Amino acid sequence: MSFISMFSVLGIAIGVAVIVTVMSVMNGFQSEVKNRMLGILPHAKIMGLGGSLENRDALQAALIANKDVKSFSAFVSSEALLLGSKEVSGIQFKGIDPKESGSAQKLEGLMVQGQLDSMSNGSFNIVLGKGLADDLNLSLGDPVTVMIPNSLISAMGVIPRLKRFTVSGFFEAGVYEFDRNLAFANLLDAQTLLQMPGKISGMEIDFFDPKQSREMVRKIAIGSGGGYTITDWTVQNPNFFRSLELTKTIIFMVLVLILAVASFNIVSTLVMLIKQKKASIAVMRSLGVDHMGIFKIFLAIGLLLGLAGSILGIGFGILVTEQLSGIVQSLESIFGVTLYQAEIYFLSELPTEIHWLEVLWIGLLAVLLSLVSSVIPSYRASRLNPADVLRSHK
Repeated sequence: MSFISMFSVLGIAIGVAVIVTVMSVMNGFQSEVKNRMLGILPHAKIMGLGGSLENRDALQAALIANKDVKSFSAFVSSEALLLGSKEVSGIQFKGIDPKESGSAQKLEGLMVQGQLDSMSNGSFNIVLGKGLADDLNLSLGDPVTVMIPNSLISAMGVIPRLKRFTVSGFFEAGVYEFDRNLAFANLLDAQTLLQMPGKISGMEIDFFDPKQSREMVRKIAIGSGGGYTITDWTVQNPNFFRSLELTKTIIFMVLVLILAVASFNIVSTLVMLIKQKKASIAVMRSLGVDHMGIFKIFLAIGLLLGLAGSILGIGFGILVTEQLSGIVQSLESIFGVTLYQAEIYFLSELPTEIHWLEVLWIGLLAVLLSLVSSVIPSYRASRLNPADVLRSHK
């Protein structure tokens, strides 16, 4: 294989490897965000229209009767301010029953310090995200104050409603936004603070198949009498998933254009080869090989170059993808720069996920582009006049 041929194969291989690696990162990012979101968020929620859920018994009966429902649990929630000793942060304050399945069971699996059952009734203990605790410099046992927007009106004016809690645990979901935004307390303690005795904001529901959440929660709400606000995990962060899909598509198109440029190096390779082998082509034509035979020979050469580059690129791309986290860490330590920031990329670590069917299509696309690039040089080779070529080589 000549240097020019090796250069063409290498160009295709690099292009394929880059596409495989980037698409694997995008796939991993999307899948990891989805899994980690569902690791702490419910698949669906049914909430009351006026801030509290009415007709609770009918809804519970419908949830129990539905075989597609894996678990459900009551909750109350409100936006709030969390005041530490020196720092303040806005949070989503949620009250849950630590003994129920569903949200409490998910949260228990994410605990990194403390115990979920420390949120007993009347203890006014609170469990925070690890990122939120780090931002406020909080440790286990520290007192914090929760301030909610529902204010008290007295003779002295408007007084915000607040309550002192004790930090009893930290969880880590691995999603930057959740680890710095969510705070959990016992359901009855939260009802006391929010002045919702015996009332709940809604029901959080998990299904055996999360993909059916939107359809199933709608059926349950209608079947239990209606008059609810419903939401599911697919619409809680719609802009994020849409932007992720759009970004993935745009990046793929740009990388395909780069791969196309690399594939067209085959044109120069075949042109140089045809120029070197003019005499051999003329002899073959004189021996009876027709135009189509010459065309197929050079087309096959281009196809083999593309196939070699595609296979090499797929192998290299998979190797880089499998070792990507280590490569990023090595580059960060060598050059002293931060290449991956959790607060920007929404996750605390860089995920990858190889979709083998997608890898196959990328390889086939590289071969197809190589084949298209070979058409014109192969056609020109098939149209060489053997008499003129042999005459010029006398």
